Amino acid sequence: MNQSDSERLTCKNLCYGGSLNDASALAECLVAAGLESQAAATRARLFNQAAEGLPSGGGKNAFFVPGRVEVLGKHTDYSGGRTVVIAAERGFSVVVAPRQDQRVTVNAVQMGESSEFDLDPELVPTAGHWSNYPMTVARRIARNYPGISTGADISFASDLPPAAGMSSSSAMMIAVFLSLAHVNRLYRRDEYRSEIQSLTDLAGYLGTVENGQNFG
Repeated sequence: MNQSDSERLTCKNLCYGGSLNDASALAECLVAAGLESQAAATRARLFNQAAEGLPSGGGKNAFFVPGRVEVLGKHTDYSGGRTVVIAAERGFSVVVAPRQDQRVTVNAVQMGESSEFDLDPELVPTAGHWSNYPMTVARRIARNYPGISTGADISFASDLPPAAGMSSSSAMMIAVFLSLAHVNRLYRRDEYRSEIQSLTDLAGYLGTVENGQNFG
């Protein structure tokens, strides 16, 4: 869960020096960071599951992306309108390790399914399957940041119910973006720095990744 200063616009950083396989120690760290004890225990367990879904060896970084509840303005954000949302304690626990090639593997540990594809601007996502979301993100990143070449092994576990109005698809796409952005150090690239200068900008950009619109 460690990040450099150049990644300050992504999320709140939590420094944890232990193993993601030690659910008890991780839960204590999450409680100290302000998470309610039961939610911390659940989050630690899901991080543990996600970590076990990665190939052995290599550095690992972890991200938590919450679902959301829309209080007002549901669906208006698709058209650039305003919406009032709150973050949920449920969400995606994601663990990522960089690869030495352009291959991206995404492991949905609870479903016992995985998807593999290249970080390619001409990638054709698989419609009607959950892998459509990470593939869409990978294609957009490859198009917006020419020349990136670092693939990733990504593993996730989630307690966010699908199709329940809590933006599970958006959370998955954000999780994949954070993972690929981290291993490719997108935050250091001129294209990123010129267009994304705040968390609001980042949220706006990620919205266009999902709806296919242009940004900046």
